[in-house]
Amino acid sequence: MTKAPVKRQPTPHPKPATEPIIESWRPAGGEVLDAFSTTQKLSSKLGIAHVPTWRLTSFLPAVKILVGEIVDGTIEWEMRALEDGGESMTDVFVRVRSEVVAEIVREKIQGCLIEGRMVRVGFA
Repeated sequence: MTKAPVKRQPTPHPKPATEPIIESWRPAGGEVLDAFSTTQKLSSKLGIAHVPTWRLTSFLPAVKILVGEIVDGTIEWEMRALEDGGESMTDVFVRVRSEVVAEIVREKIQGCLIEGRMVRVGFA
């Protein structure tokens, strides 16, 4: 009796370690207010994000907590709803008491994750 040859399965090569791809929210007001631009003028109003309107119920409380931890005093929130390719979108803005406070807020929440996406904050 002869034994049938055993087929060996090739050893799989390990997949290279890659960083997870993290998406970011579109800047409020469009790409013109993109936080990575170096030509922005200081303002007490910040563009936080361009969010699908149906996601505001979870996005807005999270961003309010972030800003509220930084700012003592009056915070004014502004939302502008618009249609974008048939979908209702909302630009979320925040106004604080001064340009200096706005810069501090921008630096602290720039790159924070909200609902798995990175925030890119710009002056509006």
